[in-house]
Amino acid sequence: MEHISSLDDLTKIFAALKEQNPEITPLGWTSYCAWDTLSDSLGVLMNMGQSDKIENLYETEEYEKLCLLISEWRQKGYILNTDYVQQDFSSYVKLSDVFGKLADYTPSMQWTDGIEGREEFRCIPLSGNMIMSNAYKRNCWVISSETEYPRFAMEFLNLLYTDKTLPNLLAYEIHQKDYEFTDSNCDEIHLFAADDISYEKPIKIRSYLVGNQFLCYRMEGFPEDIWEQPIAYDYSASVSEGYGFEFDNTAVAKQILLCQKVVELYEPLLMYGTPEAKEILALFCKELKEAGIDDIIAEKQKQFNLWKAKGKP
Repeated sequence: MEHISSLDDLTKIFAALKEQNPEITPLGWTSYCAWDTLSDSLGVLMNMGQSDKIENLYETEEYEKLCLLISEWRQKGYILNTDYVQQDFSSYVKLSDVFGKLADYTPSMQWTDGIEGREEFRCIPLSGNMIMSNAYKRNCWVISSETEYPRFAMEFLNLLYTDKTLPNLLAYEIHQKDYEFTDSNCDEIHLFAADDISYEKPIKIRSYLVGNQFLCYRMEGFPEDIWEQPIAYDYSASVSEGYGFEFDNTAVAKQILLCQKVVELYEPLLMYGTPEAKEILALFCKELKEAGIDDIIAEKQKQFNLWKAKGKP
C-alpha cells in the first residue's frame, strides 16, 4: 500500500490481482474528484480548488486522463459489471469477489466498511483533503414548509445533536437486543449483527447519517480516538478558493438547462468506461459548447471575481 499514491498506480495492482485470480473484480465502485465542482461542475476550480480561474472541467487534461483510465480498466475487466448496478455503493464491500472501491474518504471508513464486509479494510487517500465551495450546505436537515408540526420537528432535530440516546437508538437500535456494552464506562459496544451473516437486520453503523455521530458509542475494535480522527482530518483540509461562493445562474439559466441535459447523456458513458472514451469525450465537449457552456463559465467567472474583490468570508 505504501507504493500507491495516485490513480495510475492502481493499474498494476489490478493487473496483479487478475493474474493471481481471474475471478476477482479489483474495483467495485468508482468515485473520484480532485477539483471544486462549484455545485454543478459547469465551470470548476481545478487543483483542489487552489485556483482563481474557472475552467471547463470536461476539456481539462485531468478529466480526459480519468476517462481514458476508467475505459482501460473497464476493457480489462477491472471494474464491476452492471449486474450489481442496483446495489448501494457501500454494499460492494460485502461481495467476496470484489477487492476495493474508489469513494469519498473519511477516517472512519475502513472501520465501518470492515464491520459491514466482515474483514479488515485499509484506505489510501489518492487526492488531497479539500473543503469545497458548497461544503457548508451539503447534507443539511430541513423542515418542510408544509409540515403540520414544525416545532416538534425542530425539537426532534435538536435531540439528534444534543441527546445521546436518540442517535444511538437510530444507529444501533436496542440495548441488549441488538448490542451490548463491552466496558464499564458504557463507551464501547459489541453489535450482535456483526457476528451473524444471516442476521435479518442491516448493520447500522454509519452514525454520521443519524445526527451527531460524536455522541454515538464506539464500536468494538474501533480505535479509541475514532471520533477525534474526523475532526483532525477536517481541520487539516485545504480550503477551496471558492469556499462560500454562491453562483446566481439567472442570466444563464437556459444554457445551464441545455448543458445539464448534455452531461446527463454523456458523463455516465464516460464514468462507466465506454471503449470509445476519446471519441465520446470529444463529442461531449462539442455539444457542451453548442449548449452554451462558455457563457456559463464567463458569467460564473465574472461573479466569482466580484465576490473575491469584496472579500470572501
